[in-house]
Amino acid sequence: MLTQRAVVPYLLQRKLISKQSIVDGDLAVVDTSRRNLNFQVISERGPCYLLKQGTGPDGIETVGREGAVYQLFQSSIGNLGFDRYLPRFVGYDPKEQILFKQSELFSASLNSANSLTVFALSGLTERRSISTSSGTTA
Repeated sequence: MLTQRAVVPYLLQRKLISKQSIVDGDLAVVDTSRRNLNFQVISERGPCYLLKQGTGPDGIETVGREGAVYQLFQSSIGNLGFDRYLPRFVGYDPKEQILFKQSELFSASLNSANSLTVFALSGLTERRSISTSSGTTA
């Protein structure tokens, strides 16, 4: 199962984030899990991602189907103009059963998060509070 600490190495291995973004402190991973494991990867200067992994046999199957639908809608065969309404599909890892797509920073998620975990190259984590646009501290 994917964990919050494993997200950054996972994305580094796939060359979706840079080590420089970690060194610069421009990367945060927020656990937004509910029915599935969901992790938002937030960067001010680089792409933001949502990683999703189903839990249990039904969740795994559902996330796999979601990946197939994204792939179809963003392919030349299935592209009927839907792709402009969808987040950019990055991929589905069938071995790890992880769907990853590019996402915008969702302010609602920041409002509901207690804190963000910022990862440094040393592997240490640091908790930071972030002020949201509503004036509350997340």
